[in-house]
Amino acid sequence: MNGEREFTLPYGLEVGNKVFRSGTMRPATALDEIETQESSDIQFNGRLRDILLLSRVVTSIGEVSPVTPEHIEELYEADFIYLQLLCSEMDRSESRGAVRCPRCGKEHHFDPFRLFEEKGDKS
Repeated sequence: MNGEREFTLPYGLEVGNKVFRSGTMRPATALDEIETQESSDIQFNGRLRDILLLSRVVTSIGEVSPVTPEHIEELYEADFIYLQLLCSEMDRSESRGAVRCPRCGKEHHFDPFRLFEEKGDKS
């Protein structure tokens, strides 16, 4: 699994009189997902799940580290959506796999997200 990825927020996080746009994010783990789902607050607000998950995987925004759920809540909507998309993209790219044919030795790559698609489904 690759490490952290750098990003630049469209608007940035304002803390005090400073605006921070650059940051880093790491890929989400199964534990991140499990502990986020176990939060009792999620039962009352489904969107809180994404806030909690992002606060776990965004490792820094400018000088802000650790990033708390309150920091994520303060982001502009465009920044929040950007981080959600980046997190999703990282999860997909980290999940690609490779197998080697025992007969010919050729390596084949696959996307586990497409393993269970119906034949003919090109989405």
